[in-house]
Amino acid sequence: MLGSSGVGKSSLLNALEPGLKLRVGAISEKWRTGKHTTTAAELVPVAGVGYVVDTPGLREVATWGIDPDALGACFPDFRPYLDQCRFDNCSHSNEPACAVREALETGKLDRAHYGNYLKIREEAALLKAKMDKLERLKLKAANKRPSETQKIVHRRRGRPL
Repeated sequence: MLGSSGVGKSSLLNALEPGLKLRVGAISEKWRTGKHTTTAAELVPVAGVGYVVDTPGLREVATWGIDPDALGACFPDFRPYLDQCRFDNCSHSNEPACAVREALETGKLDRAHYGNYLKIREEAALLKAKMDKLERLKLKAANKRPSETQKIVHRRRGRPL
């Protein structure tokens, strides 16, 4: 089970399978959520189902390393339409002759699922822009540092850097 910290993953498993006695914390009056108590992933047997992994809560989930332009391929129901778009770099959001949007309009794709795609794509694009900016700043800072040759020349001339 995956979810944010304190949302009740262990409590839900305890309710589904009486007798598990997974450790749970009290609900915080201030935040009105549970407290982080699960510290390691645990394989939990659930009668008639098999096994479920109870995991510690996640503080943040992000789209690290996902290229927003390649995200459509991560949606299996989009795949039959990806090669049919007019533009190779179609974002499936506002371009003309987008086969994904045409499939959406004809009811071949679920609107809620498409909405999720747009949200994830926006998040991935924002994260990519932040990472690109950070990389540019690192390069800029590296280029401002004096080279070893510059340091030697300055030392010989008796000038501080």
